[in-house]
Amino acid sequence: MIATDGALHLKEMVDFGTNAEEDEAAVRRKQALLEEKDNHLRPGICLDDPPEEFSITVERQSFSTPLGIALDPSDGMSLIVKGIKDGPVTEFNKTASRMHCDVRLFDRIVAVNRIFGDAEDLLKELSRNKAVELLVRRPKEYKVTVAKPPAENVYEAHYRHGIIVEDIGDRLIVLGVTEGIFKEYNTLNWEKPVRKNDRIVEVNGVRGSGAKIAEQLSSKAERVLNVVLEH
Repeated sequence: MIATDGALHLKEMVDFGTNAEEDEAAVRRKQALLEEKDNHLRPGICLDDPPEEFSITVERQSFSTPLGIALDPSDGMSLIVKGIKDGPVTEFNKTASRMHCDVRLFDRIVAVNRIFGDAEDLLKELSRNKAVELLVRRPKEYKVTVAKPPAENVYEAHYRHGIIVEDIGDRLIVLGVTEGIFKEYNTLNWEKPVRKNDRIVEVNGVRGSGAKIAEQLSSKAERVLNVVLEH
């Protein structure tokens, strides 16, 4: 209803504007924003920035036809895209008309057919319909700083960063957090902890290579770790 009212108001600006060409250009820009809002598209600061969330609708031939995406429900509240292969989602990606609105690795599906909540409920909803509307959330970067305590005050075990990772090319994926400085960080920052399936994209200014990032993470020479992750 809000979007409809906005569209009518914008049309009146065209009908009664003093400069038709400028008014029409302004209306097109504003109307595009209204349509994106209706489609759950939440842009960044600039219109060319990747959206925080967007919705897509994909349709398969039958209930047994796979969507062509591997999903991880382990966080309990969303479905993480861990793989993309041939299927309806790939076909959607080929024809996606909105910039940055194709489904990518590590995107999170946070709603299916406007149902939010438990990841198992999302999986069930995926299996009930041939056409499904997916609300997709893009990963966002966040920063963490952890410091190793002085050697004379702790046992060697306390030097462990306490994070299990896997090299996935240009970054590291977090497989788990155990005893160590990252677990201590999580205890103090429980509202925004380092979690399984987060990706480490930079450590102390080093990025672009999972192997080099891992070296920085494990270096005994580095007393402070400035880490950039995405979730």
